Order: sequence, then C-alpha cells, then structure tokens
Amino acid sequence: MDTLTRFVCACKTSQDGRKLFFKQEFQEIILDSCDKEMLLQAFLFFNIDRFFPEYTNILMYEQTPDLSDATQSGKCDFVYISKARRVMIIETKFIDYNHFGPTARKRRNNHRQKVVNQSVDFRAKLSRQWSIPIEIIDCSIFTTEDLNYREKNNNIISKYISIEDLNTWHQEEKKRIQIAQLINRELMINLFTCEHCPTADVCYESNICFLDMGDGD
Repeated sequence: MDTLTRFVCACKTSQDGRKLFFKQEFQEIILDSCDKEMLLQAFLFFNIDRFFPEYTNILMYEQTPDLSDATQSGKCDFVYISKARRVMIIETKFIDYNHFGPTARKRRNNHRQKVVNQSVDFRAKLSRQWSIPIEIIDCSIFTTEDLNYREKNNNIISKYISIEDLNTWHQEEKKRIQIAQLINRELMINLFTCEHCPTADVCYESNICFLDMGDGD
C-alpha cells in the first residue's frame, strides 16, 4: 500500500459517517450562527464542485495532520482528493473589506498573509506526517476577496465569493432549509395519524397532540 492510499484509508476511517454530520452541522450554522468564518466554510462545503470541480471527495475537516481533533492549533479547514489522486488543501478566511481605516487595512493584510501561510505550512506538515510526495499536494485558499492577482505566481490556487453574494446565498439557503424542515414536519404529522401514532394514549390522556406541539416561543 503506497503512502497516499494509506493516508486516504486513515481519513476514511476517521471520517466514517461524519459527512452526514458535516451536512447537519453546516445547516445549523446557516440557520443560527453569526460566525462569518463558519458561514464561509458552510458555503464552500455545499458548493465545492462549483469552485473545485475535480476535488469533491472530502478527506479532512478541521483536523491536524495526524487526524487528531484534540487541539485547536495546526488544523486545516478542508482537505479533498481528486479522482486523479491529487490532494487539495483548502484554507478559508473571511476578509472584511467593508471597514476602513489603518486598523482595518492592517487586519485585512494580516488575514491575507495568514491564510496563505496556513495552506503552505499544512501541506509541508501533511507531507512529512504521511510521507506523501509534496508534488501531488496542492495549496488553495478560499476567501471573500479576489486574491488571484497576489497568488498566481506563488502556486496558490485562489478562489473567492464576495461578501454580498455570500449574504445573498445565506438568506436564500436559510429560507430553503426552513421550508424543507416545515414540509418534513407536516409529512410526519400526516403520516402518524392518531390511529397508528405510538403516543396516542398519552396524547388522549393529556388532551394534547405531541406531534403538533411545535417548538413554542
């Protein structure tokens, strides 16, 4: 077994059953979170084929090179693999260009440099950890600003979505999820008639339908 295959097998074992968990987690972020960085990650997760069409098989999310979840430092946002057996490291960064002044400019510059450094550093660590040839590991960044003009000569793949488009997608996706949840709830109510409902006796004694209670205010 070559080193890349060994790494992929280890990732699949580590991520077994977690892709559905990722989907549920990112949907919760869309519905409730105000964290712009996590919202950017949720957007990329659900739109990976739009920006990285060759890399649609997720191997890692928020893990260290040894596949550990024990620390907050040294983690990579996403690692994907292509059918051509190339590994893609993707670091995300929400760059806020709607604020002005020297402090805001300094923060943006720090974020631009940090996200690139994170991608490059993780590639080196991953290569050392699993003895994967560094030539088959690609570095990429996904931000809210077009940085391609900065990174096109640094072998860094740069993709982005504007803050405005991200916010539009957020509102539309949030509405879509809410409608889907409402439809699923109505289907459950229609499927479980009182005649077949497992809580029918309890409902009758309490004079209330537990399937129709809702979440309250």
